[in-house]
Amino acid sequence: MPQIKCTQKPVNLIKTLIEWLTNPGDTVLDPFLGSGTTAIGCIRTGRRCIGIEKDAGYFEIAKRRIYSERTGEVIAIPKPEFEEQVLPRQMSLFEALPN
Repeated sequence: MPQIKCTQKPVNLIKTLIEWLTNPGDTVLDPFLGSGTTAIGCIRTGRRCIGIEKDAGYFEIAKRRIYSERTGEVIAIPKPEFEEQVLPRQMSLFEALPN
């Protein structure tokens, strides 16, 4: 699957962490659901997942991915239509020090 979010992790990495840190049937809390990778890992390992996402666009993508994973039905997942937020450049410690 193509990467949807710039911080999206590979499902197999998250799946491995879920298997190491939880037992089948446990509930995993993901307070930053994003595109739903943790939820997909939970489905594939027999765990439940509670996901929280404040961005409606990513929440919709996560819902579609979870539905597709549960049903096996292939669903078109739209590319997010979000403006990338440009953050001000961080000043390095050395730039902040007086000469």
